Amino acid sequence: MIVGTVRFSRSSDYYGMRLCLDKADMESVDVTEESAAGADVILFSLFWYKDVLALENFLRRSGLKSRKDKPILIAGGLQATMTPELVAEMVDYVFVGDGEDELATILSQISNGERPESAHLFRKGNGRPPEPAECQVSAYCLLVHGQVAGGVARKAKEKIKQHLAMRNVSSVYRMEIARGCKFKCAFCALSAFKSYREVPTQDVLLAIDEIPRRVTCALFAPERTCHSGWHSIQQKIAERGLRDNGSDVRLEHLDNVERDSAIFGLEGFSKRLRAEIGKGWTEDFIIEKMRQFCTTGRRLHYGAKLTSYFIGDLPGECAADWEELVSLLERLSREEWTRNLTLAPVLNPLSPKPRTKLAEATVHPLRNYAGAWESLCRGGDGVSRWGFRLQEYGVWGPLRRTLDTIIQRGGSHAYRLIEAIPDRLLLHGPATFDSQVASARQTMRTLVKRSGLNPVDVFGEGWDNNEVAYRPRSRAGVAR
Repeated sequence: MIVGTVRFSRSSDYYGMRLCLDKADMESVDVTEESAAGADVILFSLFWYKDVLALENFLRRSGLKSRKDKPILIAGGLQATMTPELVAEMVDYVFVGDGEDELATILSQISNGERPESAHLFRKGNGRPPEPAECQVSAYCLLVHGQVAGGVARKAKEKIKQHLAMRNVSSVYRMEIARGCKFKCAFCALSAFKSYREVPTQDVLLAIDEIPRRVTCALFAPERTCHSGWHSIQQKIAERGLRDNGSDVRLEHLDNVERDSAIFGLEGFSKRLRAEIGKGWTEDFIIEKMRQFCTTGRRLHYGAKLTSYFIGDLPGECAADWEELVSLLERLSREEWTRNLTLAPVLNPLSPKPRTKLAEATVHPLRNYAGAWESLCRGGDGVSRWGFRLQEYGVWGPLRRTLDTIIQRGGSHAYRLIEAIPDRLLLHGPATFDSQVASARQTMRTLVKRSGLNPVDVFGEGWDNNEVAYRPRSRAGVAR
């Protein structure tokens, strides 16, 4: 039986799919649109909303939409788990939750000519989707961004040596040390769909011992510094001379990061908004944590980079919230230690996920958050700059937010919309219209109408209010 895999990612691998296949002891081939019809089974990994569009694009271009019996299509991943009714319109089976303990049985059943059976497999017409499967996470290390070497264990040592002999210096030893999230932030799908589970500290330490010395590793979790044995794990990494490229951290644990860069989420523009989603940090606390990070170790002399995520369009957002954010940036501009700081603020307009506390929040996709954020990042008037280095990132426009919200909230009806999108717009169309709010308004109404959904049911009451609360103002006298 030929098992094909498809991952819609710039990265060469997805840890979850590779973990499932390795635990199933199953060889697979990466299939293309041209070769897909030659597989018996194709596994798709869907991580976010755009992967749903990429899946539709793949099915169209490969001709699989008109297939009869084979290949059998199975989708998994976080997006498939969040929206199984929609994804089931596109594939034969959707696996809901963690699949590494069940994939071997499912593929064996198919190989024997049987219909696959699992309490967590969902297909179109099956009624209500099942609860997500949960597996006990284990110390399983994969070599990614290059040839996959398999799990780090005794039997895999030779594979690792062979791989290193190939001098593939871009490889990273990637190991999950915890799954799910112990924090219950209002916007987070991870805590809604996955309970928190840790790999025992001793298992992590033994697995690290199997990684060759002085290479790059990535020990990851939704919040890895919250692992109960994190300090022991850090010590072991240092003993082995490993370069740990993990960087995500909660603000209160910023001092646990030894690298020159870190990524954390502030989310709300103000203390009020942060408190309502579970992160009620004060401005003083934020600045002190950033100061401690930037003034310790090598960072004091060579500089630090901090990337901070924000969420726009949170319920109740108003001009006072934006003013608080401006105040935070102004205070940072006046701090002497920020001369060596590169700040990368990233704005993600709200994307309500199923089962989260914000699942039913109103979305205002027509609001020009991209323009407001650009003005803010350039100093408040769109021209001047802050008193520290700032790296700008793009912001989702109206059509991307529209498609994302319909995919998250539209259920099986959303597929009518996806099918109606022309080939030329399926993957590249949103960016074409993002800067044209007037044309986007009409295009959005057309798309929503084609899906058979009521805009109010999808976006909420007041969805077409396109006023952003931010008001640019001059920053004369603020910079050092």
